[in-house]
Amino acid sequence: MKRVVFAFALVPLGLVLASTSFASDPAVPVITSLSATGATRNLRFDQYPGAQAYTIFSATNPAGPYLPNTNFFQAPYITSYTTNIITNTPTLVTNFAYEWRLTNVTASAGFYRVGITPLSSNAVLAGHVLNRLAYGPTPDELERVNAIGPQAYINEQLAFDGIADTLDNNYVIQTTNSVPADATTNWTQINITGTMAASPLYLFTTAPGEIYVDDLDLRPSFYYQQIVTNVVNGTNVYVTNRVFSSVSTSNILANGAFETGLSPWLTAGGASGTFLDNTKAHSGTNSLHVVSTTGASSSGSSYVRQTFPTTYGTSNSWGMTVTNTYNTSDAATLSYWYLPGADSSKLRVQLGSSINSSPGGLPPTPTWVYATATGTANANSRIYIYLSGVGDAYVDDVKLVAGSVPEVGANLVANGNFESALAGTWTSSADFANSALSLTTAHSGGSSLHLVATSAGSGNNDSVQQTLSPALTNGGTYTVSYW
Repeated sequence: MKRVVFAFALVPLGLVLASTSFASDPAVPVITSLSATGATRNLRFDQYPGAQAYTIFSATNPAGPYLPNTNFFQAPYITSYTTNIITNTPTLVTNFAYEWRLTNVTASAGFYRVGITPLSSNAVLAGHVLNRLAYGPTPDELERVNAIGPQAYINEQLAFDGIADTLDNNYVIQTTNSVPADATTNWTQINITGTMAASPLYLFTTAPGEIYVDDLDLRPSFYYQQIVTNVVNGTNVYVTNRVFSSVSTSNILANGAFETGLSPWLTAGGASGTFLDNTKAHSGTNSLHVVSTTGASSSGSSYVRQTFPTTYGTSNSWGMTVTNTYNTSDAATLSYWYLPGADSSKLRVQLGSSINSSPGGLPPTPTWVYATATGTANANSRIYIYLSGVGDAYVDDVKLVAGSVPEVGANLVANGNFESALAGTWTSSADFANSALSLTTAHSGGSSLHLVATSAGSGNNDSVQQTLSPALTNGGTYTVSYW
């Protein structure tokens, strides 16, 4: 696991003070696709690195309770087809991926979450060791080994840059973000696959609230008519079959981007106050500002809706132009964008009994970890911030004080709260050149250091660093703290 590493050194090879905190664990998997086909539900999500097991939790309403659903199982689905030439003969190869599937569903609606059981730290460590034994060090590590020799490299890894390995570390976890979310930039998209169960498409809320929606898009599957001629008792009998043709290349909802007034969308009941809002939009200049004074588990008489055509032009195998009607079993994909907010999870977007979608609420507030370390300094003052591997992390409120009590005394680090530009106080080496101030995430104030590493750091000239002035006292006791 990558670590955020702090160090300040007083001579290039002398004793230095450091503290380490583990970078945040990967985020819990988020369901990226939920499709419903008849009585079957299919879930897809990005795999969690180092997962030992997954658990699918389900509930009948968003508030829960979410209970483990052991009826889900892994099942393959087709991602694509590849044609391979084997001994001059084309061979069609089917490519698969895996999803979680639940069959024999009788409930009209369901809500799902994913939980993971990570591998133990010992198992992960064993995997890393075996990987390093198999593949060896990275190219930049080889360059370092060639420069200083194997034993010196080992010694450096055991006590990098002379940093003492026995430190008093204390950690406090705090969930906060002092930077308000930018309501114009965190639009979230939902895609859901179902069937063309019925027209119209409804938007309604389960409780009073206000939600922003934009770019509603419905794309059904098209079919053409295949005519088969059978001869029965000397007479031609024509049978027409519906055969899949393609997925619609255009949105069958009119004005799904809400750029040409509200029509043909209709509002009714408690949702009559819904209007077009030009202060927030995912694309274009407008979004649909859903304002609802009521709530229900179905559309009832309070809704925003659009009735769309239930027929479309196609052809048959004789080349004739014909009109088809959507079957309730025809596949369709609905997508839309919403602005996460206090009321966004109250919205329902529904097409018959097949497609029933609900967006999420506000994203979780980031968790900050408070770390301190006390040590003894010697002769040449620098403080280093770096990661022990490729990745990124956020750092804020760095403080270095004389003595053994964190934050008691004058802070010896300039711009440790990262409220000013990095230039003039902090410098970055090549591996950390992408590090910059973050204006969206902070423990306090309006910004933090977004530490970005393209390779593992190692202190001097391989970090984000600062030369401390005035210099520290050789042999003095100092304490560093940071979030």
